[in-house]
Amino acid sequence: MRTLILSLLAGSTLLTVSLLGISYWNSTSAVTAKKEEATLFTKVLDWTSFRGGDLLQGRADLSKPLTKPKLRWAKPLKGPIEGTAASVNGVVYVGTLDGVFYALSLKDGEQIWKKSIENVGFAASPLIYKGVVYVGDDFGTFHAFNAKDGKKLWEIQTDAEIYSPATTDGKNLLFGSYDGYLYCLDIKKREQRWKIETDGQLHSSPAIIDGKTFVTGCDQKLRIIDIQSGKEAGSMELGGHTAASPAILGDKIYIGTMSNQVLSVDWKKLEVEWRFEDQKRRFPFYASCAIGDSFVYAAGRDKTVHALDIKTGQRKWFYRTRARIESSPVYLSNSVIVAGGDGNLYLLDAEKGTNRWSYKSGSSFMASPAVARDRLLIGDEDGKFYCFDLVGGEKLETPKSIEPGKKSDKK
Repeated sequence: MRTLILSLLAGSTLLTVSLLGISYWNSTSAVTAKKEEATLFTKVLDWTSFRGGDLLQGRADLSKPLTKPKLRWAKPLKGPIEGTAASVNGVVYVGTLDGVFYALSLKDGEQIWKKSIENVGFAASPLIYKGVVYVGDDFGTFHAFNAKDGKKLWEIQTDAEIYSPATTDGKNLLFGSYDGYLYCLDIKKREQRWKIETDGQLHSSPAIIDGKTFVTGCDQKLRIIDIQSGKEAGSMELGGHTAASPAILGDKIYIGTMSNQVLSVDWKKLEVEWRFEDQKRRFPFYASCAIGDSFVYAAGRDKTVHALDIKTGQRKWFYRTRARIESSPVYLSNSVIVAGGDGNLYLLDAEKGTNRWSYKSGSSFMASPAVARDRLLIGDEDGKFYCFDLVGGEKLETPKSIEPGKKSDKK
């Protein structure tokens, strides 16, 4: 059952349109990330959780140069897919809103196992850690399945729906619930260590760094919790409700709000570094940001992908699609993967915003892309799950140069 936040976040029905988007360019030079910052990025080859890792950076790595994506396989599943898939050791894990959770072969999409639970749906993205699948459902149950065969290992009940994807520091599991609590579970003991109450429903995934977890939600706050003690170490107002998860790079957090802004926050100082808001098109940011080398990529309900200078928040370019975007983008190999409400997958050049490739599905996307072992993974609202090869194919076209303010894809 969907409660308050989804009525706030869902809005009108997503459109399915075959037309591609339009990109615009801002001539201001990019600020190149410092070399020492490269160590702050998480290297991602398997996709273990919602945003690829506990920093929630939404970025992936490839073993070879990126080529034109090629559909490897597509498989119909039972029920709409809104949760982002996880993939570890050649197995893809994904749930549907009809209460079916699948383990599929990354190679060919063949079913390894499935788990069906009546009267629930899996909208949250799974976490895979040390042979166990951790995932919440919309009845409020947090499940632990054996990743090999799907056998139920244990479960814990909360008092409301769970849409928050879990994260881990290696000893503890962290996730939020619509009952307003952030939960911390001991992995070894399989029991609750602590829970801390917020002032609103929690939709986002908790980020983790330096023994602290960061959570945002419907109380319009960023909260920093010490994982060991379960005590709040700090908090600040963000100026709006958030469904998006906080993306961390060093001492900075990047997050979009339902109040139409993207923020850069210094979490150590608890100060806003910059705010971005499109003055002409004020729409919420439901999706989480992806962190690139020089830009933060934010996709919004304004149907647009925005590339924001990571230091200043100034917009370098934007790319317009044909419907609002609920899916969180992913950065890889100087490109940005975007799944639109218009049913299109886009591969945008990270520096210029030009569309280098697109694929039209049969339905809109709510789930976010996952990238594992050189393959792109995503499911759509019709319940079809796609796997694309990202290496070893045709060469991608060289991005076109764009004059300031000019369209990159004329229609």
